[in-house]
Amino acid sequence: MNKTIAELRHDLRETNGYISFNIETLENEGYLPDNFDMDSNSANVSFGTNRHLYINDMDEMKPHIMELRADFRSTSTPDVVDKLVKSHGVNLESWSDEINDAKKESELHHNGKERWKYGINCNFQYYPGIHQKLVDDIYKLDDFEVNQIWWFDSLNEDDPHVKVFGTVYDALSRAFYPEWNVDKIEHQMHQTYYPRGGMIEDHNDGTNNSNIFAGLIYLNNRYDESWGGRLRTGIKNFGGECETLSEPRFGNISMLDFKKFNTAHGVEKMINENGRYALLSFTRHKDPNEFL
Repeated sequence: MNKTIAELRHDLRETNGYISFNIETLENEGYLPDNFDMDSNSANVSFGTNRHLYINDMDEMKPHIMELRADFRSTSTPDVVDKLVKSHGVNLESWSDEINDAKKESELHHNGKERWKYGINCNFQYYPGIHQKLVDDIYKLDDFEVNQIWWFDSLNEDDPHVKVFGTVYDALSRAFYPEWNVDKIEHQMHQTYYPRGGMIEDHNDGTNNSNIFAGLIYLNNRYDESWGGRLRTGIKNFGGECETLSEPRFGNISMLDFKKFNTAHGVEKMINENGRYALLSFTRHKDPNEFL
């Protein structure tokens, strides 16, 4: 039997600091508009509008998700990494600062070679296949060790999906944080994509006065658990009691609480070319000083 919103709220805010459930729970308990509809065949949320993240298949989202986040170490020298990244059409202005920072951060690898710490948080020019090709090329670097590697795109206020999916995040706010007025919070939304090799190691995000929760709305219209890409919470190495793996199937939702907890989490490495798609929002106070 599925848990109620009240039970999930207790798990999120008092017991675990994280939950996963299906969007139908919000619908069934009246937190979404009566004319709300989320079409599992087209990633469409419709309530008086007709806005699609994709129409036939999730891969239609790829051209709109063009910022790579990657943190890794390698004994490949900065000039090699610089050439590789530029060959895939990186935004040169954003990349120049990051490669210069990498040149300043080196250490000795256990094999005695000099090793550099690299960070990529840059936009790229789209061409068919870039998401997988660039990740594959990064994995081929010498003595490669990765902390995270995935693609995303920040949705600006003018994007029609901000209004549409913002309704879902408002519903999450009302359901799980009813004491906060939705007019005084904001949702920082991103489309995310993990190709084969995409992952995030287990980590804590830290706490601050602004953040309330992180919410993931999964968008895979096809998925099998053998592909990987599940959100990992309740991690024993970080003090968790029961590790939970949440599948990114369409309509599933995961939440992490930031008001009381600082839940460790990670994303399993994708081992299938189909990838993992989700909307991610960090929901926060517009004026954090108001809630000190």
